[in-house]
Amino acid sequence: MPAAYYTTVTRNQVNVLYWAQSSGQIHLTRRQTDFLYAFARQGGGFVTDPVEEDFRQRIRQAVNLVATGKNEEADALLEDAFRLACASWESEALTAIRAELENRTQASKAEQLHL
Repeated sequence: MPAAYYTTVTRNQVNVLYWAQSSGQIHLTRRQTDFLYAFARQGGGFVTDPVEEDFRQRIRQAVNLVATGKNEEADALLEDAFRLACASWESEALTAIRAELENRTQASKAEQLHL
């Protein structure tokens, strides 16, 4: 029997991330926010996919980091969570998010070259 997990991402948790994004504290794109709201709408329940559990845990941890003012750590954790999701699942939303993450990486590399 595969392991069963029960971690949920709530709309209130996504609201915390949206607030932090809209106030410029973390970097989250509109597509990422929409994905998180859709993910939260799925609700809780037992899942057997360890990737889904890992994604949920990273989002939950990012919310806790934002709540304690550790925005840079939260931002890095959110990026990791979305990279994990993009590498593990296929959807139109994740394809667009994958492109945004690649653009962010390229912009970061270009910025480092100019320093």
